[in-house]
Amino acid sequence: MPGHPALTRILRQRIEDEGLKPGDLLFQGENGGILAGSVIRRAWRSARRAVLPPHVFESPTGKRVYDNRHTRLTKWLNDGVPPAQVAE
Repeated sequence: MPGHPALTRILRQRIEDEGLKPGDLLFQGENGGILAGSVIRRAWRSARRAVLPPHVFESPTGKRVYDNRHTRLTKWLNDGVPPAQVAE
């Protein structure tokens, strides 16, 4: 998924620093497994609160991580990206 170049640099550096391989988790839970949904929701809410004006934070815009994913996939489809490529 496309991302801001600065974020991409940070994530690539983390991958290199941690020596991650394809299929490894970029962010792990306490016991090395998948992060709990509640942890992701709290982090997402904190990030939104930190960067959005109050009226946008209180709106449904990007309230869930899924909302951003759904919006991006819909835009790609509307822009003519083949569905198989979007699904990939």
